Parts: sequence; C-alpha cells; structure tokens
Amino acid sequence: MPVETLKNAADPIAGHATIDGITLRTDSLTDLRWDRVMPILLEEQVFMCHQMRPTVHALRGRRNRGLNILDLGAGSGVFGIYLDRQLNRQPDGELLTGSDLSAVVCLDVNLRAIRFVQDNAERNASANVRTQCERYSERSAAPCSQDVIVINPPYHPVYGHWTDDVALHGAAGEDGLGVFREWKDLIATHLNHGGLLIGSVMSPTSKHGTVVAMEELSNALGRDTSAVRFCRHLDDPDPSVEEFLKTVYADYLEKEPDLYQWIGRMTQRFAHFTVVYFETEKSANGRTGVREDLVRCRPNDDFKWRDRMQVHALMARKVTRSGEVDISRHPQESLER
Repeated sequence: MPVETLKNAADPIAGHATIDGITLRTDSLTDLRWDRVMPILLEEQVFMCHQMRPTVHALRGRRNRGLNILDLGAGSGVFGIYLDRQLNRQPDGELLTGSDLSAVVCLDVNLRAIRFVQDNAERNASANVRTQCERYSERSAAPCSQDVIVINPPYHPVYGHWTDDVALHGAAGEDGLGVFREWKDLIATHLNHGGLLIGSVMSPTSKHGTVVAMEELSNALGRDTSAVRFCRHLDDPDPSVEEFLKTVYADYLEKEPDLYQWIGRMTQRFAHFTVVYFETEKSANGRTGVREDLVRCRPNDDFKWRDRMQVHALMARKVTRSGEVDISRHPQESLER
C-alpha cells in the first residue's frame, strides 16, 4: 500500500496511521482474529477524513453551535476522533467549551473496537468522545438528535455459511450490503432536519450502471426530499463482479466448488463493484435525488483495484476465535499470540 508523508501515513499491516496530527492504532490486516479491528487505508479512511472536513465545518458554521456526531460502526474511532480534533480545538490547540463543544459518540458492536476507540481517544487527548458498545438500533440515539452520522460499514461480499468464518468487519452478506441495509432505515430516524449522513461503502452496480447502495439510500431517506451526492474513490476502472470475486476467492475456488455457483448468481444480478464516498442531506432544500457530482479533494490515481482486491483477499481468509488480546501491547505482539 502506498504511504504518503508523515502528516498523512497509513500502514495497514503494522496497524497504525497518522492523519493531520492524530495518531491511531488498529489491528493488522494480517491478523486472523474474528474480532479484528479494520486497519486504516490511505485511499479510504484517510481520503474520507479529508473529503468530509469542509462539509462538516460548513454545517458547524451554519448551526453556530457544537454538533452531535454519531460515528457508527466506529472500528478504531478514526472518524469520530478526527472530527473531535477538527471541531473542538481552535487553531492554537485550545479546547472549545460550552455550547461550542461538539459531542462525538463512537458506536460499535465489537468490544475490541470499543477498546481501540478508548485507547486512541486517550492517545490523542480527545475533548468529547464517548463510546457505546451495542448493536445499532432505534434506541441507540434519540429521534432526530444527530447533526452528522458517519458510516464506513462492513462491505466485503461473503458467501453463505462463510459469514461466521470471516472477520466481523468483513461479514456483509452476499452482495456486501447486508450491514448497510440494516443501518440505512434507522439512520433516517436519528438524523435531524438538514442533518448529514457521510460515508463510504463498496457497492455492486446494476446492469444499467446505477450504484445499488446509493439508490437504496435515496429510497430510505426519501427520494423526493433528500439529496444523495457521491464520487468514486478510485480512477481505476471498476472490475466486473466475476473478476472481483474470482480474484478475491482464488485460494478457495477448488476447495469449495459452491463458490462458483455463487459467483455465477452474482454475475447474473450485477455488473461491477465500485467504492463510493457519499454525502446525504436529510430534507434537502435544493436538488434532490441521486447525483454523482462530488469533486474529490485529491486524485486517487495511484491506487488500483488490484491493490483493493488484495485487501479483500486478506479479508476473505477464515479466522480464528481465540481469547482476548490486550490491545495495550504492540499490534505485532498480538499477532504472535
């Protein structure tokens, strides 16, 4: 994986990243723990932080108060901790107080992820980040209480009984949208009027070229009243569903012939896979519907789908369900246990 400057660097194998002055630890992508915490990728989480920064700052300016932010499926806490640093500190580093202070909640069903969030928040002296360890539900937040909800849900397509054999962050149903679908309807109840849903997801595209996740999200939030805007993460042409799945599951095709049947069914249903960044405003005052018109904050032409497929091949490996590992130890020590 490419690595940028020390200001923005990510090493998914070592399990650490630096983004605009914050430092974060994760599990390694090579860790075979079932509850592995997803590492940070330059072309995904780092890009997403930079892409959403001006949008969230603009909302903060319009509301003239601190924001209520839900980092859903928080993993390492990268988005919540990043926004806490961006919104709750003045340029000289001094903390904001009172009604100017934004409140960040990092929610994850994975207890190991919550421990990483707590460790990373302490490491970065976060001002107002708290955690919730639970499965996202209607009771996770008060109705219409959130100004911003940030999501980067599991999106690795996994065949049938494999759901229990891959890491928790990689189990997302046959088309990779299982968790996304669980969340999208609930998100509509928790966002307030004019609130923003910001996220990234890998989605299949239909035979007509539409991005399935974006169309379903528009329907959930109200196609006539909400705006779904997106851009693709990569300049590289999207791979066909068949190419992607055969590459990712290459090591298992001969051992598990049912995979061929699944890939065949998926190829009949969908055309390609694509990774999209999106910003969605609930009850938008301007143009509504789905539009691929977001301008990326920087090009991602150095990142290729062959690299993404290598990442997904690692996600597809069957995992172990070992006991707890103390995350205060260096990630490499966790690997050796």
